[in-house]
Amino acid sequence: MRNTIRFKSWGSVINGSFIVHPFGYVELGLDFPRPSPSLQMHIFIPFSFVPPFSLLIFFVLLPSLGELRAVRRLRD
Repeated sequence: MRNTIRFKSWGSVINGSFIVHPFGYVELGLDFPRPSPSLQMHIFIPFSFVPPFSLLIFFVLLPSLGELRAVRRLRD
């Protein structure tokens, strides 16, 4: 199952996706819009190097905070 993330960094939007594979690793794909042409990167991270709590923060909390900021801007 592919989950998408989108966050803003250094003035540009970075799109990404992650897949939790049953074989014991997380595949993280990032698409950087700059430099032109865009740079795409796939990182494979074994579960043994990633504490579960940090995965929760990175993939659940940060994207939801970004969505909350967008909703607040739409309300204003």
